[in-house]
Amino acid sequence: MYKNNKRQLLISVIVLVAMVGPALSMFRTALAAPPHIGVLYPDIRPPYRDVFLDIIQGIEDVTKDSTKLYDIKKDYDEKARRYALEKAHIEVVIALGRRGLKAARRLPENLDIVAGAVFLSPDKRDDVIAGVSLNPDPDILFLRLKELAPQVNRVSVVFNPQHSDWLIERAKRAALQQVLSLNAMPAGNLKEAAALYRDIVKEANSSHAVWLLQDSSTLDQRVILAMILKKAWDKQFVVFSGNPGHVKQGALFSLYPDNIRMGRSLGNLAISRFQTAESRGDILPAQDLLIAVSLRTAKRLDLKLTNAQEREFNLVFPSK
Repeated sequence: MYKNNKRQLLISVIVLVAMVGPALSMFRTALAAPPHIGVLYPDIRPPYRDVFLDIIQGIEDVTKDSTKLYDIKKDYDEKARRYALEKAHIEVVIALGRRGLKAARRLPENLDIVAGAVFLSPDKRDDVIAGVSLNPDPDILFLRLKELAPQVNRVSVVFNPQHSDWLIERAKRAALQQVLSLNAMPAGNLKEAAALYRDIVKEANSSHAVWLLQDSSTLDQRVILAMILKKAWDKQFVVFSGNPGHVKQGALFSLYPDNIRMGRSLGNLAISRFQTAESRGDILPAQDLLIAVSLRTAKRLDLKLTNAQEREFNLVFPSK
């Protein structure tokens, strides 16, 4: 009898430990102090500087007092910057922009790097453990496309495989979700891209859309862009991108980063990667997005936008 009770008690203790152990582990992780985070950002003039200050505000909303800021001038003292980070016991660096990322990559290897406000590729992340690229998430892009222009059933995009292969793979899955046919055409330079764009616009009609990637190796912001937008106006097909400047010139819409929300995502990413001790993380497309829409282009395309839709637009052209 005594032995049975003792055995039963032992079993109960084992079960209790098995149940409580993971919960305690999660509890300890939740209570763990956030890492000392250093934010490296480029020292540039307004209004471009304001973009980085908004991202930093979002980071600080999440990381609170554990964050120190380091502006990177063109001629900054690398040795002095490294000493300042060591003195502040920085454990994770959030690198913003190309200059911030370049400076972060010159720091000691024991520092984890989370990158943002720059175009990234998972195949070229080097020592970046995680990051948010400026490329808008194709899932959200295609969802918005179908909301604004439900008649579209085919999307064409010209991409450089060295830069955007990962994005196109995500786009293929997103297209299936939205019942879209994705015509993704690889190009290694502007000359190849221009020829492909000429073929695309030649065949395009009102059920087609052209997705413009922000990649200087496949899109010239003057000659090729002007040709695409002129043909889109004449033949009444949709053009969309991740650059609100394209909307001002005649594209139907673009999705662009919400800088404060992106900062919060970067702050959460830095904390979670540090606390879970993962050696590598994901490079994600931007998911904290705002929308710019050309009402003039929408009217030209005979799109019936509702008042509810228009209230969601963050930037409208022409401005009211």
